Amino acid sequence: MGVILDTNVFIVAERSKDSGKLEELISKVPSEYQNDDVYISVITASELLMGVHRALAPEIRSRRQLFVDSVLDQFPAISISLGVAREHSRISADLRRQGNIIGTHDSWIAASALHGGHAVMSSNGKEFSRVDGLTVIDI
Repeated sequence: MGVILDTNVFIVAERSKDSGKLEELISKVPSEYQNDDVYISVITASELLMGVHRALAPEIRSRRQLFVDSVLDQFPAISISLGVAREHSRISADLRRQGNIIGTHDSWIAASALHGGHAVMSSNGKEFSRVDGLTVIDI
């Protein structure tokens, strides 16, 4: 079992302007997961890249690009497969039935985690905790 880092983990790290912030956040992964692999979802890759494209100031865009490239080089991205899509459809239907919907991107990240048997680490644990069976590491 591994851990999928939610997009907001990287946003917190990037906004802190502390070069060690990402390592500090990752060090909060509980010991039972520390020998496992740490991943991102392709959804997180897209969200981070969108942040690069949305930056208006060239110096911000350049700094974000360096940060995102580092993230993409460091963490393997889990793709959306048919199995992940099946998990996503089940999660989404269950949450709608309960009247307890989460964000679309979060539901895809949750589906990737459940399909692969991974936990999700997020500063938005309340959102992810709505997904039955998902292990959430709230930072």
